[in-house]
Amino acid sequence: MAIITISRGTFAGGERLTELLGQRLGYRTISRETLYARVQEDYGITEDELVQIMTWAPSRLDATGDGRRRLFASIQAALCELLRGDDVVYHGQAGHLLLPGVRHVVRVRLIAPRVKRIEMAMEREGINPQQASVKIDQVDAERARWTEFVFGANWADPSLYDLLLNLERMSLDSAAEMVCRAVALPDFQTNDESRARMNALSIKSGVLARLLNDPATADLDLKVEVDGGEATIYGLTDQRRAAQVLEVARRGGQNARIEP
Repeated sequence: MAIITISRGTFAGGERLTELLGQRLGYRTISRETLYARVQEDYGITEDELVQIMTWAPSRLDATGDGRRRLFASIQAALCELLRGDDVVYHGQAGHLLLPGVRHVVRVRLIAPRVKRIEMAMEREGINPQQASVKIDQVDAERARWTEFVFGANWADPSLYDLLLNLERMSLDSAAEMVCRAVALPDFQTNDESRARMNALSIKSGVLARLLNDPATADLDLKVEVDGGEATIYGLTDQRRAAQVLEVARRGGQNARIEP
């Protein structure tokens, strides 16, 4: 049982690799679009707002970091819900960065030669080589900027991944085979510790996302920690609002309490 995250540049074959892994392993597959839809449904972030802040984060999110924090928590919470039960491949932005410390997450980075990416862009978009080259550079730059802004990370840093697959001399079938072999290794098997870590991430991000997206509590600078399946909320200076905070935090049946 494992979770596979696929990171790649645009038109690098990530969608096809996801399809192959789903077929070979019998895993569910989740796209970035599926994640967007879940964020919209759960937290009321509009499609236009989500697309804007996912592609042009530095100019769309406020300089104080409140918007960035709200976005991070909402995306992380939605992704954790989608990944419940493991045996899933996520193909989209920053999946490996949204699930820190979970050992049964196999973090894959896919690289393709530029000529192949240009050919794929031309085929899919119906554009000429020059237009394809410009589009690849533009989208890659946007994603790199977004990752740096939201996570403070360089998405091309190899230390962020477990597998770095280069399609220069390797087919997508071979790449899928290598991922399948990695998934079977003991290092990436779900255990009690990793399952607890995943559950804690889900609870923490879910509570924080609800608090940051609800007008009644969005203005509060709160911190959430999870222990034994219970969320503890810190940072509430106005105790008159405690009942309000707990009501929002406990939506969905979550156990929560407040500490000074």
